[in-house]
Amino acid sequence: MSLGHTRIGYLGPLKDLRAVALGKLLEKEGFPVDREWFIEVKGSLQGGNESIQKFLSLSERPTAFVAQNDSIAAGCIFAANRAGLHVPKDLSVVGFNNTQEAAYTLPPLTTFDAHIED
Repeated sequence: MSLGHTRIGYLGPLKDLRAVALGKLLEKEGFPVDREWFIEVKGSLQGGNESIQKFLSLSERPTAFVAQNDSIAAGCIFAANRAGLHVPKDLSVVGFNNTQEAAYTLPPLTTFDAHIED
């Protein structure tokens, strides 16, 4: 949100606690919440890859996504690049879990370290 994003979506299972919490936070902070921007995908690289087709079909698109995990985010970035989108200029993506794959995306993935081992 500090980068000026006001149209923020979510990638992953929609019943996940992160999706629910993000929706509540956006509403609380006065940001628009468009349920079309909350895209249901599997928690995998393939799910992230498939998310771009859904993203491209939207009439009004979010400028940023929070992904349930780094795999979804990495797949999304890969597919966005292949679709000719520039990350982060055209679309920003944030992941969760701070996995090793986060360092291997172009650009490197911004990710939250959820300290899963704790």
